[in-house]
Amino acid sequence: MKRLLFVLPVFCAVTVMAQEKPEPGPIETSASVVRIDGKAFEGRPITNIVQGLQGLVPGLTVIGADGAPGQDGGTILIHGAGSLNGTSPYVLVDGVETWSLNTVDPSDVESITVIKDGSAAALYGSKAAGGVILVTTKRGTGSDIRVSYNGYAGIQNPTMLVGRTDAYESAVLYNAALERSGIEPCYDAEALSLIKSGGVETTDWNSLAYKRGLLTRHSVNVAGGTDLVDFMTSAGYLYQDGVLPGAGRNQFNFRTNLGINVTKRLKVHTNLAYTNNRYTEPASTQSEKVESVIEALNTMPVMMASRTADGGYNTVNGVNPMAWLDNGIKSENHTSHFNGTVGFDWNFIDCLTAKVNVSYVNEAIKNNYLQKHIVYNALAESNPASLTLGKAVRSRIDADARLAYSQDFGGHHLGAYAGWRLEKYKLTSTTNYRSNLPYNEMTDIDAGDPSTAEADGFTRNLNMVSALAGINYSYKGRYFLDAGLRADGSSRFSPRNRWGVYPTVSAAWNMAAERWMGEGKGEVRTLKIRASWGVAGNQDALPDLYYPHSGEYAAEVFYPMASPDYPYGVSYYKGVRRVVYDLGDLCCERTGFWGAGVDLALACGFSAQLDFYDRTTTNVIQGVSGPLETSPEQVSAANLGGVHNSGVDLALSFDRQFGRDWHVSVGGNVSYNRNRLLLPGEKGLVDGGCQ
Repeated sequence: MKRLLFVLPVFCAVTVMAQEKPEPGPIETSASVVRIDGKAFEGRPITNIVQGLQGLVPGLTVIGADGAPGQDGGTILIHGAGSLNGTSPYVLVDGVETWSLNTVDPSDVESITVIKDGSAAALYGSKAAGGVILVTTKRGTGSDIRVSYNGYAGIQNPTMLVGRTDAYESAVLYNAALERSGIEPCYDAEALSLIKSGGVETTDWNSLAYKRGLLTRHSVNVAGGTDLVDFMTSAGYLYQDGVLPGAGRNQFNFRTNLGINVTKRLKVHTNLAYTNNRYTEPASTQSEKVESVIEALNTMPVMMASRTADGGYNTVNGVNPMAWLDNGIKSENHTSHFNGTVGFDWNFIDCLTAKVNVSYVNEAIKNNYLQKHIVYNALAESNPASLTLGKAVRSRIDADARLAYSQDFGGHHLGAYAGWRLEKYKLTSTTNYRSNLPYNEMTDIDAGDPSTAEADGFTRNLNMVSALAGINYSYKGRYFLDAGLRADGSSRFSPRNRWGVYPTVSAAWNMAAERWMGEGKGEVRTLKIRASWGVAGNQDALPDLYYPHSGEYAAEVFYPMASPDYPYGVSYYKGVRRVVYDLGDLCCERTGFWGAGVDLALACGFSAQLDFYDRTTTNVIQGVSGPLETSPEQVSAANLGGVHNSGVDLALSFDRQFGRDWHVSVGGNVSYNRNRLLLPGEKGLVDGGCQ
């Protein structure tokens, strides 16, 4: 698969300021890293950070963002899809893994760092095959208390809808389809003439359903500090009215970051954040997903009116999407997200610092789908009213301890670190269903018919232990060398395949810092040549398999077979059935990176970044059939495949201050990416097994 992506975002700003800000310097690293200042999100009508990242980072694409309230985050890919099982980047907010960037208010962002190559991504081990996104939120600085407000309001309209034919075109095309099938046409010349003259009205189903929606967001930020304490507290509110009836979103977010200088060498910090997100989407009598409504709107006959003469609804196969929307069938969703971190930095000697952080993340997701009973007309009605209640709670405890060394001497800089990390994850999920509710507005599930009751639930646990170490060296901003090693042990895999080791190395030469080029003070401020190599993993390729090495069993109710030869009568029996076959040989997907690039920055404000990359993923996990002698429905998987990615990124920008009042920033980027599935024998890929 080949993809050529060209994005040209243009930002022009006119500001009146009493103070000029210094230009940001280059990122001192040998890796392929892009840093975005939080100011890039200010004043933009975006509902989440993912929308704001579109077009700002070469090689980063956002797909699947459909604009639905509460579900408009989309999926991020860095340098294409590196696996058949998804390779979303590893996202950390203030060092804490998060499941969604939707939980972060764009106004709270200080900076975002996108790590695209394996030299740095490998430092995050078995979760970093798709790259890494590091979000840093704002903290208090200085001695003054500053209060800031950011808000906007706007109108949403559907921009791309499926085009429909009118009544006459539909009749002509239907006749042609019948003729090609050897069937007599449905509409004769007289009927076609009547339809063409307007005797049959065309129903525009999209115009009946879609509407304008209000979008508004407001954020307040209070920050300040002294020599002993710094703080930042923010609160935000987002309201979004969807473009379909029943679609909407109300989100509240709160964040506070606090730092205390206990002594000159010891600093304690804590970060707390909470997001409460309620959103609804229209649903149908057939599904809780909005896609069922959209599909019906795109397939209903244009020659059929939505309503009957007596006020009922016309139907095709018992379907009329306007009846669903008019009766307010919808799926209600509520997500509450909390994360808290406490830690300290102890610089116990001048060149050595101990950093310890403990964090807790909890997310509760509730879903309520009330499928109402609708009488369309005298001949058609939907199934009886039913209620489905779902709840999932997931939590993660992280503990991170690192020792960092940093020393400068004679133009040389030497840094090193070693650390340990523990992650403990738990997921609990329950679903309950009952039908035959007495009336459509009943939301108590015990009012349903007990004989229709269904229940499902499970609990899953994952643990991971990591050890990491690295070293970095630079000389007068000219030469850079970084190397690191990380080992992850995951409970997902059997003891013989539990540990994965991920090395990395990168180097760079900043030619502009050489004496013969003016040591970075001439017209060329940065001219850096980079090269990197690294290995990362993708253990999240098994999103639904938590214990594949030991197999999984389900306690189920077995129903009697409808056969006179069935020996057990008509009673129901409880039993245990194996649902996942023993996958003891399964191991983590493994991705090898190499890359090279050039960074250029001129004194006039022009800058460029060029990157070439190559990425090969092996041990790709694919589903296979389980043994038929035990259960034909059994799930099994094996390391069978490979994926190869290669491409090039180019980013150009111009950023300059003109006097005290004018600032101009223009940027654009172009990316080329080629994804290819590998067959056994290609690039050393073996036919099955870990490598």
